[in-house]
Amino acid sequence: MSLSLCACALFEQKPQEAAVAEEVVQTSAVDWQSQIPPSEKYSVVRTDRGLTIRSDAAATFRVGRADLLEQSAGFFDEVAVILNETVPADKQILIAGHTDNVGAKSTNVRLSLKRAEAVMAALSSRGVDASRMQAKGFGFDEPIADNRTKEGQALNRRVEITILGQKASPQCRCMAFE
Repeated sequence: MSLSLCACALFEQKPQEAAVAEEVVQTSAVDWQSQIPPSEKYSVVRTDRGLTIRSDAAATFRVGRADLLEQSAGFFDEVAVILNETVPADKQILIAGHTDNVGAKSTNVRLSLKRAEAVMAALSSRGVDASRMQAKGFGFDEPIADNRTKEGQALNRRVEITILGQKASPQCRCMAFE
């Protein structure tokens, strides 16, 4: 269930008051986001699902495998600290698995789910409450890089950690909460 907190709708005839209310809503909603420290291991982007933490490593998984590469351990250590110490405990987390485009769609959907579950287990072992997380496999439907190159395929073999609940509302610049 989504709840849209849109000050524009509350103060349709008083735009000045709407702007003030909107600013209050946005400021209180995003204060914790400013506390996420910058890192060479990840980037933080706003997506249609929420605030997404994405590894900047070229490879998190081997082709056709769901076991995490040792080189990604530092990324998961840092993400666990963020989820445990910065993100409010009431925020739900989507662990979204993705693959490159090698192989059948159904195989890649299953593989991407296994990758998401592997990341969920890694974060849980680092103290993130498993009841806050859900794993989902997207297969190769949402590439972030060109699958025609080895480098692009490596970038597409990833799992994104999304803090659900904050995204821009299409009606105005207000925030929507799930």
